[in-house]
Amino acid sequence: MENNELLQQIAALFEQQEERINQRFNQVDDQFRKLELKIEHDVTNKIEALFDGYKLTHEKQWEMERQTEALQKQVDELRARLEALESRIA
Repeated sequence: MENNELLQQIAALFEQQEERINQRFNQVDDQFRKLELKIEHDVTNKIEALFDGYKLTHEKQWEMERQTEALQKQVDELRARLEALESRIA
């Protein structure tokens, strides 16, 4: 009987230990889910904001390139007119 009682006590200890381990795993799982939600919410929003900023910067750069090209064209035209006027004067 002593062996049987000892085995029952050991089995009870294992069950208690298993419950503690399961509780700990549940806590870790809950923390993981919270972290996952935080990452999905915060990081995803930040990535989207960064992408929007990059897109806006790219659009502004393209617009400035177009303006620069237009200004260069005007400078070229004015240079040609100036050369024509200088050749008339000379």
